[in-house]
Amino acid sequence: MCRVIASLHAPATIPEHAELIAKSGKHYFSRARPFIASSDVQPTVPVKPGDAYDSYPCGHATFGYMSAILLAQMVPEKRDALFARGREFGANRVVDGVHYPSDVEAGRIDGTLVAAALWPAPISRRPLPRRKQKCAPCWHSTKTAPANGAQERLS
Repeated sequence: MCRVIASLHAPATIPEHAELIAKSGKHYFSRARPFIASSDVQPTVPVKPGDAYDSYPCGHATFGYMSAILLAQMVPEKRDALFARGREFGANRVVDGVHYPSDVEAGRIDGTLVAAALWPAPISRRPLPRRKQKCAPCWHSTKTAPANGAQERLS
């Protein structure tokens, strides 16, 4: 796992870093998803072939928490909304029937580790006001939450 964390400093997008960490855990643990373990669970989202044993850790939670941590560093006044959305990103996967709560908790831990590994990266050394100014139009627009289609306003 240390090699995986060390590879986070290689050029890649932030979602690719989150996926790298989550996929390494998924391959190692090979945990059956809830709908495989019990026929009583019916997923509410499309299931990709080959994903049946990729439950632990939750990659969506990894990405959600990692994003919340990094964005909260750049826009601290939006911290509560960002962390609520990061938490919801993973929790919805339990509701969807494709993850267990422990998968989401492991994703939260992975996301925290990825954020900690990425924060000292060169992109984070740019002056914060410049990054914040670049993100400003995003924070003041109405966004559609992909999980439930509800409108949310981050400002």
